[in-house]
Order: sequence, then structure tokens, then C-alpha cells
Amino acid sequence: MGLSLLLPVLGGAPAALAAPVTAESGTQFPDATGQGVQAHGGGVLKAGDYYYWFGEDRGEDNKFRYVSAYRSKDLKSWEPRGHVLTQEADPEIRSAVIERPKVLYNEKTGQFVMWMHKEADDSYAEARAAVAVSSTVDGPYEWKGSFRPKDASGTEHMSRDITVYEDKAAGKAYMISAANHNADLHIYELTDDYTQVKGLVANPWPGQHRESPALFKRGEVYFMLTSGTSYWDPNQQKYATATSLAGPWSAMKDVGNHDGHHSQTAFVLPVEGTETTSFLYMGDRWAGVWSDPKRVNDSKYVWLPLEFPTATTMTLPWYPQVAIDTETGRMSGSGGDPLHTITGKQSGACATVAGSLSDNQVPVTQEKCTGGLNSRWRFTDNNNGYVRVLAQHSGKCLDVADRSTADGAEVRQYDCGWGDNQRWRFETLSDGYVRIVAQHSSKCLDVQGGSDAAAGARIVQSQCDGSAGQAWKVAAAADPTDPTDPTDPTDPTDPPAPGTADQRLTTSVSAGVLTMSTTAEPVRLPPVDFGAGGTSAGRLNTVAVKDFRGGKSGWSLTGRVTDFTGPRGKIDAGRLTWTPTCTTKPDSPSSCTAGSPGAVGKDGATLAHAPDGDLTGGEFTADAAVSLDIPKYTPVGDYAGTLTLTLL
Repeated sequence: MGLSLLLPVLGGAPAALAAPVTAESGTQFPDATGQGVQAHGGGVLKAGDYYYWFGEDRGEDNKFRYVSAYRSKDLKSWEPRGHVLTQEADPEIRSAVIERPKVLYNEKTGQFVMWMHKEADDSYAEARAAVAVSSTVDGPYEWKGSFRPKDASGTEHMSRDITVYEDKAAGKAYMISAANHNADLHIYELTDDYTQVKGLVANPWPGQHRESPALFKRGEVYFMLTSGTSYWDPNQQKYATATSLAGPWSAMKDVGNHDGHHSQTAFVLPVEGTETTSFLYMGDRWAGVWSDPKRVNDSKYVWLPLEFPTATTMTLPWYPQVAIDTETGRMSGSGGDPLHTITGKQSGACATVAGSLSDNQVPVTQEKCTGGLNSRWRFTDNNNGYVRVLAQHSGKCLDVADRSTADGAEVRQYDCGWGDNQRWRFETLSDGYVRIVAQHSSKCLDVQGGSDAAAGARIVQSQCDGSAGQAWKVAAAADPTDPTDPTDPTDPTDPPAPGTADQRLTTSVSAGVLTMSTTAEPVRLPPVDFGAGGTSAGRLNTVAVKDFRGGKSGWSLTGRVTDFTGPRGKIDAGRLTWTPTCTTKPDSPSSCTAGSPGAVGKDGATLAHAPDGDLTGGEFTADAAVSLDIPKYTPVGDYAGTLTLTLL
């Protein structure tokens, strides 16, 4: 019997040729003719050198009129390509509501396949998925019909807000839609021609009322970005992650501020370039919130760069402008109120939202200053000398928990409101530092445990007493060489000594990558006898992990195994157990920890991991003693299973 290791191979990304551009977020983008782009609730498909943007183009009565298409090489200059699906395409949609069109290309059939949500024009009770196809990307698209998707039992399910995802390497595609009156979010695999549902893959968040899904993959991790259900009004966007579309999926976590920067997610576009792949949040700022009658075509677009502090966490920071370079794949935000760091006088550590999380009630701690967006702050809404202090990564406010006036009350991030427990006055001290005073309590921002507290200490409010833990340096975050930056110890007012001259010497340390390697040789486990069965034990081939990123993130090496199949039967994957080991090369900043002994199975288990830290990296080796428990009456023959290792 053999156990073989299969490791994934990642390929490079194709290049797009266009000059860098800057788009204004929260506006109605113009097309090449000067008219507003009408592609609401839409999605983007890359075909050749062009990005094609498909979306809703409604009539004055807010009902379906067209699905319109535009194309661009740089994601700013949009050329109209016409109305690719119209009311006249089929009697079924002559009087209808069509929402959230998304397009896939099927290489096997040479067809472009459009999926969308379809309703009758006089009710919102049909809740049907719909499909149209075309042999060319910009249509016209032929209407194929609408239906409610079925699961394996033949039960039909409602289908409303919709998106699609293609796994090109596997030649598979998926449709995701809101079901059960928007209470559930279903993930369906599509048939080989991408025009029908093959089966229900997962319903990961039953009863949680999530809609407007956007699914994408970054590295080996799937991200599902969603909004809540509140009609036209924007709400808290949330996301979850998984390494398999079938799950297990994580719980939903907040991303962005309390109303998605006044938008609802429509799509996430991977921008693949010669240097990197960035991910563009595409949201709709629905005119239904402010216009009457509620004209969808007056809606605006919110485009923002998504950030990824770790392999499985995501932030959605607000910027008025987003710069996009489709050739290199690089993307960045700019504009708005200036960004600042808030640094302890004695510790030199930054006020930081723990873990780059965007959820409410996440504590603010002092951490080593690394330039992360979770330690950058904007000061807004000055009122009689008091300002709100917003965390850049989340758009949420520095808040004293529960409006407490007690000493030691925790300071955290929370949805921005108008309470005076979110308003702060910055008072300059005689040495140039500041103390930061909460309006509701007149108490000072302080470090729990005093100024000598270790990194990770929580920030609280305390009676203002002039102690070092209450003295802070506020500096512009945009320019690290700014003389007010606490990381620069040189006082620019100090004159040089007579007869001396300074020369500045600079160098840099470039970040590397996280990699693993192992032999492809099969692991041969010894045979057992029919009628006796028992344990077949061996050892995995050694896996070498190299972490040369030089950042703060740790890593996790996991494995999952298939059933062991033979000519007349199989041995269940759950019968394979392992006892992992991991060693760390001397001088490595990180230390690795072996996973727990136990079953590997189809759901997988951890082989080894290294934690997050102020500085992580190094070289490591991991392996495991493996044992397969073989039932005594397993049919005679050779059996093989595949163990897949994933490094994140």
C-alpha cells in the first residue's frame, strides 16, 4: 500500500498593458462619451487585454431595461459596448427585474455565460436564478431561462443576490446566491457547460441573513465578502474564509466601518499584474437611500483597495481615491484627512487595534510600530477642540467602553457615533508631547500597567496625573522621515558642530517569500494480512519550510488525506493518524510547534505552525510518524491515498 504526497504548484500571472490611473471613489464614473457608467450590482471579467464590466442599466420605472457592458484596459477609461441583454431578448423578461449580472467564460464550449437574479416586475417573490449565453463577450446574449436551483434531494431553493466564481485550474465554476428569504447563502457547483446547477456544495451560515456575495481566492484561501439585509440602506460588511469551498468556513467577521463606507459589495476584482495581484473592492452606493423616486441609475460606485494583514484576515480601509496599475497589479489608496501615529513617550510603542480586526469592541493596545493601518489614525469632526479618532484599517472610532467614567476603563474601537466617549482633546505638554483627554470623563489615555508595560498591554483611561504612561507623541504617518516622527531621534533644531559635515548612508532589506519543499517519493507503508488487519506504520517525508518574509505573520502547515482506494474497496481517511514533529534551525526569529497527535482525515489537521510576533521568520523542518488502522477483513489488494499539504 502506498501513500503519496501531492503538493500544489502555483503559476505566474498574465500582464495587462495600461498606464497607472486614479479613480475617485463615491462618484458616478463617466464613460468615454461623458455619460455615467450604468453597471450597478455588476461584475468584471478579464478577456484578452480588456476588463469587461457588466451591470444593471434600469429604466425610469426602476425595472429591467438592459444589462449594459463596458470595457477598459486601465479600469478608468470605460468604452461602452452596448446593451448586451435587453427586454426584447425573450418574452419572459419583457416585464421583469434583473439584478446582479455576472459573466463567466467557458473554455470547453467557447461560450460566455451570464448568471443573474430574476424577479417579476410586480413582486419580489419569484426569487429565481437566470442564465443567458453568447459566443462573444460583448453579446448579444441569448436568454436561456430562469429557475430555482435544486439540491441533491430535488428540493428547490429561492435564489436572489448572486455571484459566480471560476476555479480555472480545476475547470469548475460555482454560483453563490441568497436563499430561504435571504436567511441562507448557498454555494452551488455548476455543470460542465456552466449553464445549470450541478449540486449544492455548502450552506455555511444558515439563518445569518447575508446577501450581495462576492467570492474570490487569494493564495490558498477563499474569501466570501457579504452585506447584511437592510433594503437600500448600507450596513456592516462581513467576510469569512476557508481553504475549500465545501468548508469548513470560518464565522463571519466585520470588515470596514458600520455601513461599508456607505456602500454595498457588488464584486471583488483580482488585478493580476507583472509584479503582484491586488484585490479591488467594487461597491454600490445605492441612490435608493436618498432619491425619490428611487432611481438606481443615479447610484454611485465605491472602489477601494482591500488589504490583507495575514493570509486569513482582510481590511477595507476608506480612501477618497484609489490608484490602480493594471500592468504591475499594484493598487493603493490616497487622500482624505491626514494619517497619524500615536506613540507612547517612554515605550516608543504605537496605539494599535489588536490583530488588525474590524469588529466592534476590539481592544486598543500598545504594540511595536510597524506601519500597519491598524496603528494609523485620522482625526475628524473637530467640535470645540474635541475630535473623533478613526482607525484607518476599519473606519471605526477610538471609544471608551460603555461610556464608563471609571479609572482603568478599556479603550477599544467601535462604530463611530456622536457620544462624547468617542471625543478626545489633545493637550500639548511642556516637552512637546501630548496627553489625550476623553470628553465624557475628563480622564487621560493611559497604558494599563504604566509606561513600562510590555507590548500588547491594553490602553485604558485613567485620572490625569502627569505620569509617563499618559504622554504621547502624535506624528504624521505618511512620511517616516518627518522630524516629528518618534522613530527619528534627531532633533532638527540641533545645529551641527563646527567644522563637521554629515553624510547619510542608507541600505534596505528586501522581503522574501514563504515556501515549502519536500520529495515527491511515495511513503511506503508495510502490508498487513487479510483476516488480521492492524496497524501499518511509517513516517512522512520531511517537509522544509522557509519563511523569509521578514514580517509579523506566522504560518500554519496543514494536511488532509483522501480515502485509501483499492481494486475492491477502500480504507476510510479517518483511519490515518499522525504524531507530528517540528524543529527550528538555530538563529531563526520564530520557533515552530508541532501539531497535536491524532487523526488526519478529510477535514485535515495541523502538522506544524509558528505564531505571529514582532519579527517572524527562519527555517524549519516538519515531519510525522503516521499510522493507518486497517480493518481485518479489508479486501486484498494495493491501496493508495493522497495527503495534500497546505502552507499558509
